[in-house]
Amino acid sequence: MGKYLNTKNHWLNIIWIIINAVLSAFTAVLLTYSTNAIFDRNIKKLFFWCLINLAVWILLLLSDYYQAFFQEKFVQKICADLRVKIATDMSEDTYSHFHKMNTGQYISQYTNDVGMIEKNYLNNLYLVLSNIFAIISSAIALALYSYYLLAATVVLAGILMTLPNLLSKPMGKVTEELSSSNEKLNSKISNILNGFDVLYSYNRLSVLPKLVNKYSRQYSKNKVDYIKTSKRVENSIGSISIFCQIGIDLLTGILAIGQIIPMGAISSTGNLAATLFNSLSQIGSEYTQIKAINPIIEKLKVNLTRQKEITNSQSELPNFEKNIQIKNLSYSIGGKDILKNLNLSINKGEKVLITGNSGVGKSTLLKIISGQIKNYEGQVLIDGLDLKDIDYKSLNKNVTYIDQKPYLFAESIKNNVTLWKQNIEEKLFKESLNMAKVDFLNNDDVVVQDDGLNLSIGQQQRVALARYYIKGTPIALLDEGTSALDYDTSSIVERNLLDDQKRTVIEVAHKFNKENKKYFTQTINLENI
Repeated sequence: MGKYLNTKNHWLNIIWIIINAVLSAFTAVLLTYSTNAIFDRNIKKLFFWCLINLAVWILLLLSDYYQAFFQEKFVQKICADLRVKIATDMSEDTYSHFHKMNTGQYISQYTNDVGMIEKNYLNNLYLVLSNIFAIISSAIALALYSYYLLAATVVLAGILMTLPNLLSKPMGKVTEELSSSNEKLNSKISNILNGFDVLYSYNRLSVLPKLVNKYSRQYSKNKVDYIKTSKRVENSIGSISIFCQIGIDLLTGILAIGQIIPMGAISSTGNLAATLFNSLSQIGSEYTQIKAINPIIEKLKVNLTRQKEITNSQSELPNFEKNIQIKNLSYSIGGKDILKNLNLSINKGEKVLITGNSGVGKSTLLKIISGQIKNYEGQVLIDGLDLKDIDYKSLNKNVTYIDQKPYLFAESIKNNVTLWKQNIEEKLFKESLNMAKVDFLNNDDVVVQDDGLNLSIGQQQRVALARYYIKGTPIALLDEGTSALDYDTSSIVERNLLDDQKRTVIEVAHKFNKENKKYFTQTINLENI
């Protein structure tokens, strides 16, 4: 946050806030002159000072309007930059670390956490500054009437300002609990909604409101606790503020009766005291909320500077030139062996077919080679470099994993294939579509619906293959990547992938086209190893 609070716009906003505070105090002081005109029974003076006060009020309202607009624009820029910073850090994250949280939790960071920083930190920060300058302006104005008023104000202000520190701890606790509860709610509801099709197919949509109600209960409780604590803080500070205002009104009356200050000052000092103590009480509440948001800011700081799973010993993998060697590879889940002491050697340009029944580790093997699974035993060497020591960015320049159910963005086909790369030659793009048989659309700007709902699984698989051809890595890991295609289309698409002497292909398949079997240099049944 520090870099944003040391910018030209930040300081310009503060200067604008000071101007508004001075104008507001000036309108209160002008009440003295109009009130004195009433006591003097001078209508001409009364009209004059009322017009002056009206002019200052119009100036204040205009200034306040444009300052609020300027401030909101600045605050929204900070929030947008913060979301971009979260996304930038996420783009540099490792696969396994990213998947320690689910989509709902990340969405909560973008919406709830940033929203709370906007409301409880940034907006409250400027409210605190506004109230501080309102207090200073009001205090100076009171001092001009009498130092007795200023001294009384300082004493009462000291009493009022001791309360926020006492209340900041419980406020911080409920704020942190609310943020955590919101993350969990987003996570659970995202999980349920992603399974809408399953519930629909099994006539179980009736469970949807029950589950949402169940997951909403804890959030509702935390929200109630937050409001309860917030209001307790607000009302505690407000009650002391009222006591202080009455004290100043009483002192003003005594000073006016004793002719130490003019009678017209009664209206002005009452107004100034109300501004001063209301501002003090608001500062207390706002300061408490600002301190309460620190756990959220710290949590985002941890995420923004999260420790990467990359050690100093990691190496860059140049262009794949030699082979992939798998030595004594073992992997288990919950004590059950998925792979056990697997040994393979795959030379550059080879086409390897991996077969076997479900559960023998076919997909697991590909996910290990692609770097998605790290906690395996044994070794995977690519051109002699241990996979665990290879920087994931250079690994991804050489290896592409193509899933059976690829994810498509709710974007155009072109963006789904190029992944928003701007420098793709049109010839390469068309060749990629042709190689993957993406010939089912009238134009490339057709927008894919959420999760590819307007495309069949086979069409989605072809888009994913076209995406691979744009990337063009020397190693392709195909995990049932043509399983949803009809026999003829599958034969053509698979042959296009295999008919390249330089490309190394490791394909997992339950069924494969017999006419393409000649392209495979190795056929490995994991059940027999």
